[in-house]
Amino acid sequence: MAGLKLPLHESCLDSGKLCGSCKLRIEKGQLEYWEVKVLKALLEAYRSTGSKSSLAYEASTIAGSTLYLALEGPRVEGLEEAVSRSLRLRGVARVKIIYFTGGPIGLLEKIFNQKIIAVNRVYSIDGTSTLKVTVESRDPGAEKLASSLLKIKVIAEESKTTRESKGKPLKVKIEDVKKTLDKLF
Repeated sequence: MAGLKLPLHESCLDSGKLCGSCKLRIEKGQLEYWEVKVLKALLEAYRSTGSKSSLAYEASTIAGSTLYLALEGPRVEGLEEAVSRSLRLRGVARVKIIYFTGGPIGLLEKIFNQKIIAVNRVYSIDGTSTLKVTVESRDPGAEKLASSLLKIKVIAEESKTTRESKGKPLKVKIEDVKKTLDKLF
């Protein structure tokens, strides 16, 4: 199914009047009011490119003077420029679209610009949760962007094997394993 999958109805974005279902998403905190304008600009820009690619809107956030949009699917030529042109009139200085595939882990890989080794969700007593992401090298800026886009606190931890080996593969001594097994039996 080709098209643009959005969290709000296209008819609501076209008319500028939100139905009860769309209003409820905003009231529940799933979307912010400013995101409605972003979604409308994204829909208009997608239509203007004439693309037949299937894209799904994941999230958006503003960091500094840049609007970041996370879209799951293949890159669409001219979409970033069209959205930027449309939103520049509304006060946004720059637009950066992050295209990804593979769900949340794919998005994290694009944000951190490296392979994700592990992702663990840690729950606290008060009911909140945190994502602990294990990567080869830590990037505090990427942590902040990921936290903002995923709407959950993201903490990056540097892989222990990477720190120990400093980029070289670790060597495992086979004799050590054999001696350990001999001691057990």
